[in-house]
Amino acid sequence: MENTIKTAIIILLISLHLSAIAQNPKAVYFDKQEIEIRDFSAMGLILDIGGGGEGVIGQLKGEQVISIDLFKEELVNAPSKNLKIVMDARDLKFIENSFNTAAIFYTMMYISANDHLKVMQEVNRVLKFGGKLKIWDVVLPVWPDTSKLYGVYRFKFILPGTEINTGYGVPFAKSTEQDLDYYIDLGKKVGLRYAGGKTTGNSLFVEFQKQKSIADTLSRLIDESGIGTAIIRYNELKKQNNGDFYFGSDVMLNLCLDLIASGKAVESFEVFKLVKSNLKLDEGKVNSYGYKLLNKKKYNEALVVFKTNMELFPGSSNVYDSYAEACMESGKFEEAVLNYKKSLELNPNNQNAIQKLDELKIRK
Repeated sequence: MENTIKTAIIILLISLHLSAIAQNPKAVYFDKQEIEIRDFSAMGLILDIGGGGEGVIGQLKGEQVISIDLFKEELVNAPSKNLKIVMDARDLKFIENSFNTAAIFYTMMYISANDHLKVMQEVNRVLKFGGKLKIWDVVLPVWPDTSKLYGVYRFKFILPGTEINTGYGVPFAKSTEQDLDYYIDLGKKVGLRYAGGKTTGNSLFVEFQKQKSIADTLSRLIDESGIGTAIIRYNELKKQNNGDFYFGSDVMLNLCLDLIASGKAVESFEVFKLVKSNLKLDEGKVNSYGYKLLNKKKYNEALVVFKTNMELFPGSSNVYDSYAEACMESGKFEEAVLNYKKSLELNPNNQNAIQKLDELKIRK
């Protein structure tokens, strides 16, 4: 991507310089457009991808914005005063679910089409559930006259209180026109819901929304109506799911842990039973949840959770070790011995199992 961007920037500088003197025969010069960039409501931090240069999103939303760009010089020269970080959009250095809003302002055209999907996946990862992605860009065609290598797009961006006159020079698309339908399809591929868009001349705007977390809705329903009503509503939403909600086991297990922490062990275990019956589970997260129950002395529930892990991951020494520990703490000593031995069969170096078996001999 770096070479692609460098080439595009060089072309931009050359083409804009030539436009003041004589038109470059390898370029197509599009009519200048006026684009109104309206302020938009956004809670929390905004991720601004490609925020160097004019720094439009930074100018528009100020200190809410974290702008990233591949080139330090672009960020330094941007007039906006927000936080700026040198970073590759294909490998965002933020944890998942970090931003309520992301913006990509006339930047995708400078990123290789081969990397567009990766960028969208990364944005989807760092967006919070229910968060929004806004993209402004040029409509980049596959030009039929192969002697024309790139387009020069000139704009007047009208922001609240200021105007920005600028231009972009960029190579034409190689195989697929990068129009509104192209971006809608990209969003669909990464699981983002199309929330509206439009094409104005040679420019486009498109907005996406990340799915809401079903765990957030379930948590609210538990607080408002109790666990029984919440589960009925969960099952209804899952049956009629039209893409509004994300039903992943990760968010559901996090809800289980949150409920335990807030003293709602019964509700927590009921949610786990939903997860167990409907979703794929992660061994480590299930184990962590089992120990939370064990620490609360919810022995029967902990045994169910650990046993679930044994059924899902029968080749893991650790799941038998954890189940054996729950058996031991709940007074099921013979079953504890059997499962510590099974754990040792799978991992002869399991020192914890060796130690616990010695303790169990003493108890006998």
